[in-house]
Amino acid sequence: MNSRIIITSSEVRPERLLQGRVECSLKKPNEDFFIHLLWKTEGRGTEDLHVVEKQALTFDSQNSANFELNLPGEPYSFSGQLVSVSWFLELTDSSGNDLALLPFILSPDGQERILGKVANPQSKQSKIRFGK
Repeated sequence: MNSRIIITSSEVRPERLLQGRVECSLKKPNEDFFIHLLWKTEGRGTEDLHVVEKQALTFDSQNSANFELNLPGEPYSFSGQLVSVSWFLELTDSSGNDLALLPFILSPDGQERILGKVANPQSKQSKIRFGK
């Protein structure tokens, strides 16, 4: 099954409406499909996945469906040495199978934040002793 997600909004910014379209060659005409707005953390430690919104899709005779999702104000997309936050749109069927995945950047200026190395981390400059 060929499926794709297309963002039709001119800008992808926090606290704005994200508009798009899904094109899918349907195997079963009555099968349910969903678009998910999600972000995840990757890197050292525990990886997290948060579904912000899930919307059922209604396909037209051309096997296309439009969607509108409300983008939250945060977290921004960023990449660091220890952890990164990435945003995605995901298309799934009623069985939860992933059919398409589209990464995108969420930030006020459309640019991913790159976190560099901290020159003088505070934790190395002062030592706290507990219980004394």
